[in-house]
Amino acid sequence: MIEVKYFSDAANPQRAVLRNLGFQLLMRRYHKRETQRSVARKIGFPAAEIDAVEVGSGAGHLAVLVALCYYYQQVVDFDNLQRSWQLAD
Repeated sequence: MIEVKYFSDAANPQRAVLRNLGFQLLMRRYHKRETQRSVARKIGFPAAEIDAVEVGSGAGHLAVLVALCYYYQQVVDFDNLQRSWQLAD
């Protein structure tokens, strides 16, 4: 498997966190060779909402983010995420 490193250059630190997390989820989906539509059917959210989370647009809903993390068994350090979010304020 090829290792891909991605660091968002978004000026807004909160947006950068969302983009980095979204990219991790996108890579999980890519590695499993699944489409957004197939994942959408499995987790019960529209593909457009999955896309919003994967690109870190900020339009994604927290419920979709959580569902994707469970589906991909992606561990998220929410304490660290919260600290990053607070540093941006």
